[in-house]
Amino acid sequence: MPAFKKYRIHVPKCNDHMIVFAALPHTVDVDQWMKKKADDCDCAALAAEKAKAREQKPINPIKASKKT
Repeated sequence: MPAFKKYRIHVPKCNDHMIVFAALPHTVDVDQWMKKKADDCDCAALAAEKAKAREQKPINPIKASKKT
């Protein structure tokens, strides 16, 4: 089973960071790979994904009534 690593890549276009999990072969230059990932970033999709993760989730009224 390959060992996945977590890479935190800074994207200068949108001045934000993205997290990428990858299992890279030993022959790949990690700095070059990270630069290519940052250049290929879809900043609008990244911003939408982060906004969706931050939004409040609705409360289920049935579960809320059982807690009291």
